[in-house]
Formats: sequence, C-alpha cells, structure tokens
Amino acid sequence: MDLSTFLEQRRPDWRRLEEILERVEGSGLATLDDDSAVELGRLYRRAASDLNQAQTFVSGETTERYLNDLVARAYLAIYG
Repeated sequence: MDLSTFLEQRRPDWRRLEEILERVEGSGLATLDDDSAVELGRLYRRAASDLNQAQTFVSGETTERYLNDLVARAYLAIYG
C-alpha cells in the first residue's frame, strides 16, 4: 500500500482517537460513556496496528512519528 492510500484510509480513525484523547487528557477516563470507552480501546488497537504497518510497509517517517506519538498518548491515557 502506498503512503497516500494508507493516509486516506486511516486518517479519520486517527482524528477520532485524537478527539477522544483530548477529552480524556483534560477530564479523565471517567468522563467517557461506555460506547466511547470501547471506541477508545478499538481505536488505540487500530492505531498500534497502523504504526506497525507504517514501520514495516509504508515509507513515511513523519507518519511513523505521528502514529508513535498518538499510540503513546493513548497508552498513557488507558494504562497510566
């Protein structure tokens, strides 16, 4: 998969994860309803998978760095 296709397909989920993280980082996990908490977990796992895919198959250092930061933020929000 080329970088532009990868970005086009995955970017909406990354943006949604960022939105949830901004809420959680500001107010804590307790502010999420059940559906949003499940969505956070799903999007975190997807972003982690995307990071692995970006490191393995897609050339784009900026994308790898962005995903690494996003996954780290989500990890800290969930397990921190």
